[in-house]
Amino acid sequence: GSGYAEVADNDSLDFGTGEFSFDGWAKYSYLYQGSAVNVIYVNGGVSNDGSSFSVNTVAGGKVRIYVGGGSAVEIDLSLSEGDWFYCAIMRDSNYLCTLYAAKSGEDLISTTFTRTNPINTILNKQIGRDTQSDRFYQNLIDETRIYNRALTQKEITQNYKAGINKHK
Repeated sequence: GSGYAEVADNDSLDFGTGEFSFDGWAKYSYLYQGSAVNVIYVNGGVSNDGSSFSVNTVAGGKVRIYVGGGSAVEIDLSLSEGDWFYCAIMRDSNYLCTLYAAKSGEDLISTTFTRTNPINTILNKQIGRDTQSDRFYQNLIDETRIYNRALTQKEITQNYKAGINKHK
């Protein structure tokens, strides 16, 4: 709730319109300073502008993703404050994005959508900080990974299963 990690700009993480994946664990928290959105990860500037990618928690136990503009995509996990959950997002070479999420110990849920907008490639990636309003995520974030390729469903499932015991 008081710090964040910043990944400096690097050519290997300049996604543009290419493939990428992100995954990680967090303890659910959504309310911060009157806002109903709590940002876990942001790649780019504002978490919901047309050239960014972000992972957020929102009211009602949901995980929300913005990828290259467009409407947010959500998965309702019916999380309560402090519940561990896993989420992963990947975009493949055909611009198909898949969001996976699960409350620790439950089955992964997924939804797909298409986003062709390029992801901003010159700004630093931040974990645990909303760059739009300089707010910090108000709970724990663990084992975040950023990939410059699309993970397979099998890899995402393996990453999820590998973290369940640690994130009860």
